[in-house]
Amino acid sequence: MSHTKFPYIGIHLTKLAPPCLQLISSSHDENKILALKCFNLIIENIGRSEMKVNNFDHVICDEIMKLINHPSFEVLELSIPCSLSLMNLMTDPPHKLQELWRPNSFDMYLLSYLEYAAYETKSNRKHLYVKYLERIIQTCRQAIIKHLKSIVTL
Repeated sequence: MSHTKFPYIGIHLTKLAPPCLQLISSSHDENKILALKCFNLIIENIGRSEMKVNNFDHVICDEIMKLINHPSFEVLELSIPCSLSLMNLMTDPPHKLQELWRPNSFDMYLLSYLEYAAYETKSNRKHLYVKYLERIIQTCRQAIIKHLKSIVTL
């Protein structure tokens, strides 16, 4: 699969996504890690319109979002950048000031992420959450204003 690149992954998404979704739902961390690596490769090599086929964007997002507070550090380390790449693929930047305040799919992810980061007690995991804040701010662009208070307290 790693040899297949854009635009050919989009053609095979309906064959690739179901096994990856089964792996990510597994109780074994090794399977979750393999699924996250596969999803990361898919996300990096697919277009937005291809990801929306059969609503795969939201299905994959829901599964990855479940892992942003996973107890395993290795799974967490892969799930955060993968979820950010997916959110970047799924959401459009607001074009008008009025659109800035309208909730989008990234808001729910960001609120969960900030909540997990704020209540994390282990220093290595807290550091990992804080490490990706800059990338989150870049992904959110102007819409980060809605969540500035939570970010500042973190």
